[in-house]
Amino acid sequence: MFEKINLEALKEEEDILKELFNCINEHKCFIHDAGAGAGKTYNLVESIKHIIYNEQKLMEYNNQKILCITYTNVAASEIKNRLGNTSTVLVSTIHECLWSIIEKFNEELVPYHKLKLQNEIEKYDNIISDSKYREISQINNETIIANEEIFWEYYKSNSTEFNEVFEKIYGIPLSRKTTKCKEYVSNILKKNKYSKVLDSIGNKELGFTKVFYDARRNVDNLATMRISHDTLLEYSSKFIEDSEFIKRIFVDSFPYIFVDEYQDTNALVVKLLNELKNYALSVNKEIVIGFFGDSAQNIYDDGVGKIDKNQFFKNSKVIAKNINRRSASEIIKIANKVRNDEIIQKSIYQDSEGGEVRFYNGNLDEVDEFLTVCKEELKISKNNPLHCFMLLNNEIANYSGFGNMYNLICQTPYYKARYDQRATELLSKDITKLGQFPLFLYKLIKLIVLSNNEQEFITSYIPRQIYEEITFEELTLFFNSSNFDEFYNFKQIIDSLKILSAKYSVWRRLLQEILDVNEIYDSIFEDLIEEKLRVDKDNIDNFMTSLNFDELRKWYTFIEDKQNEDVIYHTFHSTKGLEFDNVVIVMGDSFGRIKKNFIKDFFIRYDDFDYDDENLIQARNLIYVAITRAIQNLRIFYIDDIRDIDKNITEIFGSVEPISKSSKYFKKV
Repeated sequence: MFEKINLEALKEEEDILKELFNCINEHKCFIHDAGAGAGKTYNLVESIKHIIYNEQKLMEYNNQKILCITYTNVAASEIKNRLGNTSTVLVSTIHECLWSIIEKFNEELVPYHKLKLQNEIEKYDNIISDSKYREISQINNETIIANEEIFWEYYKSNSTEFNEVFEKIYGIPLSRKTTKCKEYVSNILKKNKYSKVLDSIGNKELGFTKVFYDARRNVDNLATMRISHDTLLEYSSKFIEDSEFIKRIFVDSFPYIFVDEYQDTNALVVKLLNELKNYALSVNKEIVIGFFGDSAQNIYDDGVGKIDKNQFFKNSKVIAKNINRRSASEIIKIANKVRNDEIIQKSIYQDSEGGEVRFYNGNLDEVDEFLTVCKEELKISKNNPLHCFMLLNNEIANYSGFGNMYNLICQTPYYKARYDQRATELLSKDITKLGQFPLFLYKLIKLIVLSNNEQEFITSYIPRQIYEEITFEELTLFFNSSNFDEFYNFKQIIDSLKILSAKYSVWRRLLQEILDVNEIYDSIFEDLIEEKLRVDKDNIDNFMTSLNFDELRKWYTFIEDKQNEDVIYHTFHSTKGLEFDNVVIVMGDSFGRIKKNFIKDFFIRYDDFDYDDENLIQARNLIYVAITRAIQNLRIFYIDDIRDIDKNITEIFGSVEPISKSSKYFKKV
């Protein structure tokens, strides 16, 4: 689209790359800050290539590698593709890297696991001792533990049935105390379970002498000594901090450590790397730690954001880059105003003008007409799609064709109580962030969709350990049985899978893998829905019947980012790292129920910005990331009243325009 390079800007870009190379040559840590579309990944890859060119033979002789830490597996794949075939670089997520080293010492993680269990027990003790349970606390703990199996059997029962059984067992009247009783007893049982695990660890029983990391899990299973992503970071950070030996392994193995998208990296990782740097200095070892990213693109709650050099990496060199290789000048100008900090970008192209930025105001009911006009004016088609970003999750689901499925899951008891987790656990395109039930749905629908597609390689949906063991006859039977095209709802799928798993070993093993269980029994799917979503047994059949198969497929396509439509819908967060010719942003005052006036506050306080206000920073970053996805055409449609913020909106975007001369809905402000 843009062709004429500005030679002065190109020289500036080349000088920045030389600065990075100089830091590497002088074994100096650095932070490379650059705005959206600046080519940070290119500079990262070139820095790695520079090391390979100059030091590959020496590193191979010393059995050393360059370590490149990425935030996602997708980013890791992108960097690997750009580097080509090389054994000198380890590109992985931080979790994969840490576990590849620490796995050999997983017995050493047991003390940290014990401490976590003790903290959980203390938490349950605090809950149990609450005064609201005073009447219930007279129940004998031994009686509670002895009748655990019966308790869980009747846990989902109605109050009358529950009370009838447990008044006899517990020996106290439970009228109007059913909920409190269930809460109290369940916490007693959870505490007891963890106490038994501690005893098993102390006795060094089989299965309790090591800690295991399960990459497939999004949550811990402390009772079985299995941990998930966040806990791995927690244990690893403590272990490395405590162990001189492990620090030495890291420092000897990785003389160069680069972090991609550093702003999204967990603060524990930054702390860990700082620990390695300080250790290297103490033993006269040279190590280069380089951070590549942009603090203004930190949009995740667990990201470190801007690295505090007063706390970490005090002697690091900050290398900023103000060049943009992505967007038209008109979009860059708006992006600079939104981020409003020391990074002021300019295009590397002489012919970058000609982009279009427009700001509109209306309401949610007018979005359809707005999109229709945009499609007409921008000549939108499947070959030239319009990418629409929305703040409201239910609207994204509705427009993407799976609104009923999304709302149905959101209305389950589990997600009713976890409003703030819905977006991440149901709509995240990072599979590791999906909730337990959505992850099961994703894996299952993926298997069904891909097995029905004759163009797909069987290894893309059947795990290698299963594929390598199945016979040709089993494979033939699998293909002949994998037609789900006529199914209408989730219940039909489940009923069919029950038959298939009983009839064919391949299906049984695939379902065991998807569900992460040792056996498949008749009610396992219903039990999963009851356990993970807390749907009442009497409502499970209705829940499964109401889950439309076509909507499930559309949801899967959304998660996979493979929507083949003229208008493609995204959450703000899911657009990170992407770029599109045509972008429409639908935004309003609030970001869901929990962040009232989230966006509005940014515009209100734009001319008096508080860089210590985390909410303001987060709102700024979210708007900045959304805007900077656009290459050529950017249109913003604000769905709330802008009278209180029109001055600052005009300051950033220019005038608020009508959608077209003929439109009766959009009035010029």
